[in-house]
Amino acid sequence: FAFGLFTKYKIKDKLVPVIALAAPIMSYLLNIFCIKWFDFYLGYTLLLFNGIFTFAGLWLIRKRRTI
Repeated sequence: FAFGLFTKYKIKDKLVPVIALAAPIMSYLLNIFCIKWFDFYLGYTLLLFNGIFTFAGLWLIRKRRTI
């Protein structure tokens, strides 16, 4: 949602479902690793990381301008 509000980039629409599935999976794995390695549960911070992963993923699949 924030990506559409704050940027004017066009994205490759076919890859959006991949990003939408990958971001929560990466957030879940981050939480598991934090619990295992640091004995720390992220809690609501996972929402922030999920947003960051989604924003970064959409930024990576943006259509680049060719001049």
